[in-house]
Amino acid sequence: MGEEQTEGPRKIICNISNLTEGNKNKLSNLFEKVELLKKEEPPEIEIQEQVNLKIVINHKPDSKRKVVKEDFEKKRAEEKIFVKLYNSFCKLHKKYHKSFPDIIKSFMKVSGDLKKLNDLFMGNKVVEWTYLEDMALKKPTNSTEYGCLIQSKGEKEIEKRKEFLKDFEGNQEFLNLMNV
Repeated sequence: MGEEQTEGPRKIICNISNLTEGNKNKLSNLFEKVELLKKEEPPEIEIQEQVNLKIVINHKPDSKRKVVKEDFEKKRAEEKIFVKLYNSFCKLHKKYHKSFPDIIKSFMKVSGDLKKLNDLFMGNKVVEWTYLEDMALKKPTNSTEYGCLIQSKGEKEIEKRKEFLKDFEGNQEFLNLMNV
């Protein structure tokens, strides 16, 4: 009894002849492998029984692996962003002697703009956002609250803020912790 694997879809071919006790055990192991594969990815397994007692098992690669790879690559890119962000926060901490919680709160208030964050710590005037202003962003554009935002922040800053807050949609708990 032999196993062979080919490129592309995994293929396990077993010739069954002269069933000795050892071959029966190997056959049993083969079917255990097949059952495991079936449990992992049932629609991707194809078992064909042939007249000459040859069993061919095709395990086709599926889109799940591609999705997992894409998710992994996305997570790696995100990790790199967080490492860069952490390094930037460390530099700000050393330069301005600010605590990390203060740096993070200020980062949230300037919509994640590191240049503005640096300017803020240097004492320059920058556009900062509050929790109430973020709530006003959810109001209709013809509301008084939204109109006040346009006058005080400007449309460009409003669009930047909306884009920044999109990343936190569904995570209001985090925003509440940051008191933004």
